[in-house]
Amino acid sequence: MHTPEESAADRQDRGERNREGATAPLSRRKLLAAIGMAGAGMTAGALMNGAVGLAAPAGSVTGTVYGLAAGCDSCVVPATVAELRAMTAPAAGSVFYVTNPGQEGHYAYDPGDTVSPDNTGLVLVGTAGSRFKRLYDGPVHAGWFGAKGDGSTDDTAAIQAALNSLAGGGAVHLPSGTYIVSSALSIPYSKVKLMGSGSSTIVKAADSSNYETMIAASGLGGIEIADMVVDANQANRPGLTVRTVAILLASCTDSSVDRCVVQNTVGGGGIPGVGIALGGNSTRCKVTGCILKDCGVAGKASDGVYTSGLQNLIMNCIALNCTDTGFVIEKSSLSGIIGCTAKQCGAGAAITNASTQDVTGNFIDGLTIYDWSASNTGGIQIGTPNASPGALLNTRVSNVTMERVAGSGPSVYARQQGGKIIGLTLENIRINGAGTQGILFNASDIMIANCHIYNTTNAGIQSQGVCERVVIEGCYIYGGSFGIALNTGISGCHIVGNVMIGVTGQTNYGIYCFGTETNINCIMNTIENVALRKIGYDPGTTPNVFSTLNAGISTNGTVTASTLGVVARKFPIFDKDGNSIGFIPIYSTIT
Repeated sequence: MHTPEESAADRQDRGERNREGATAPLSRRKLLAAIGMAGAGMTAGALMNGAVGLAAPAGSVTGTVYGLAAGCDSCVVPATVAELRAMTAPAAGSVFYVTNPGQEGHYAYDPGDTVSPDNTGLVLVGTAGSRFKRLYDGPVHAGWFGAKGDGSTDDTAAIQAALNSLAGGGAVHLPSGTYIVSSALSIPYSKVKLMGSGSSTIVKAADSSNYETMIAASGLGGIEIADMVVDANQANRPGLTVRTVAILLASCTDSSVDRCVVQNTVGGGGIPGVGIALGGNSTRCKVTGCILKDCGVAGKASDGVYTSGLQNLIMNCIALNCTDTGFVIEKSSLSGIIGCTAKQCGAGAAITNASTQDVTGNFIDGLTIYDWSASNTGGIQIGTPNASPGALLNTRVSNVTMERVAGSGPSVYARQQGGKIIGLTLENIRINGAGTQGILFNASDIMIANCHIYNTTNAGIQSQGVCERVVIEGCYIYGGSFGIALNTGISGCHIVGNVMIGVTGQTNYGIYCFGTETNINCIMNTIENVALRKIGYDPGTTPNVFSTLNAGISTNGTVTASTLGVVARKFPIFDKDGNSIGFIPIYSTIT
């Protein structure tokens, strides 16, 4: 009796089971029909627990292999790696189950292959040249190639063999464990993923080893490195003669590093170390959800994340105690830092250009910096810090919060030493404390807007050197020796709608113009509680001032004459309820 849904093959198998009994061997046809060739590798646990039968008589593994290999073409036979390699005459169509701990899985004999090399994990070659190929679905496992992850075995060769096995792309999985590597792991092919199991997977540089990059890919596309801890082990490598880089994607495209913890890199040879680097001409690459910590030591500084190239992103990352800079965009265009945090780093972030070519369109959108200490670069450095002539164009820094504890230097420092900074927007930046200025800039076509700056030791906002076409608008500045200070060399500056509040007992100005600046317009600013003057300037500089003062008009643009002449037109003036209260006359001539 059978149900209408039961197929003929099902009825045949049911009949065979009834005839053979529950303890009959399971044929290879039935095994593969039940789980599929793609899922054969997933039966390891069931085999070890006795849930799936083997078509082999009782006896030793060696006896099983050598007793059945020549005559059984429908069996799944247990064997060790060594026993398969020693086999001389396997039967056509044989399937074997490798039992070595950490390397378990099914292998099928492929009589048509005479060239594939033995790589331990996916292909085993017998004494007579027989090729046995692993049946699997999903990622390859480093353990298949001999990786132990026990914190003492050197797993470099095994992990490299796993990576080398993926000529057509695919994934290598590192299960939980500590994998010691004594030289660089090189990803050789595009579309390869190296994946761990989260914080329980640790790739650690070997004690006393002396090499630079731990995991690297160069000139490839579609690379992914994810879900692991990469430890450069600075404390136990005293003989290092090079800087260290934990993860490097050099001139790669459409690649990413995701959800990794990277730690303990150091600088060397006068070059900063790097936790994660998207170097060279990397394009459309991302670093997301990573933590960079304890990178660099005194005298051997290290960055957290570094990127150069085109359209690269650093997103939702944390830099903690990176002694150079938490996040760096260098020699890049259209690249950004989004939603990141830097704590107790030398500098929180940098967008710079040290090349001979112009770069454009880089940005920071969402960054919190707590306690920085870089007196030269400031908490955020923007600019061209060396003599290379390439310009930094159209840069934007927005939605930033900065709090200084004991560090030195300005909070935001835009400086140009070689190429120019042209087109810079600083907006929605909240600064609490600075070693010197809140914002110190040397740039042209610059907009500083809606920034809140508190408790600086120098000026809230200050220009430096030649700056043209500057707008400072809608900012709130509390404290500091100057609210806004404009140095010699600035021109075309508009200071509009800002609020500057002095701290009682502090020697301060609201706005001060040094030297011989030209075309300085101060419009509708509020300046209160300053000890010296609301607006001061050196001889030779006369800013144009127009604002309100105690419900009246304050301006230095008045004209005096002995007689007024003839009224030509007039301004109506209204009270708070809109009632006319009089007129301000306009004279066509002054006599």
